[in-house]
Amino acid sequence: MVTTAHPTGPFCSDVIFFANSELAHTHMFYVHGTHKLTFQMPTADQQADFAFNGIHAFAFCEGLLPTVGSIWNTFKSMFGGCELGPCKPNLPVIGMKVPEYMETATVNFLEQSMQIKMEKRDIKRVHIDPNTIQSGDFIAVNRLTGSSQTIAYGTGSHISHCTMALWMDYGEGKELYIVESTSGAYYDPSVV
Repeated sequence: MVTTAHPTGPFCSDVIFFANSELAHTHMFYVHGTHKLTFQMPTADQQADFAFNGIHAFAFCEGLLPTVGSIWNTFKSMFGGCELGPCKPNLPVIGMKVPEYMETATVNFLEQSMQIKMEKRDIKRVHIDPNTIQSGDFIAVNRLTGSSQTIAYGTGSHISHCTMALWMDYGEGKELYIVESTSGAYYDPSVV
């Protein structure tokens, strides 16, 4: 059920985007009052996702100026640090490293939208002795780019990607791999 009330003018409307990892639906409400929406979720995956995460509702800002501001903030969090390789890091503004403005916009999104307050840390890279890592160890990925946080927000998580350590046979011994199921994008280990 969605209730809309207190229109600011005769042509006022509310636009809400409903989504989870299995569903995406935008609905415009022209008339105030209580509205009932029914979402079709025929597959077991859709039903399981709904039972675990529910459905998120994203309200579009009312009026032109707030909407333009939201689009600008979204753009800042998405543009700059390439997430798809290969990237041409020699281009101005665009590169593999996440620029500070992009990181700031993403941290602000996390705090405002998900109530996640990230602490600034002096440590930028942690070196772990590979001998302490076992096959099956879980490694969470959270790169401060808008698309990673969109994944986290949409799935109700604090991370965007799950990876796992896996020791594989290599020649006469074993070699450590960090594996991830992905749609084709990859992270360059030298920049994350």
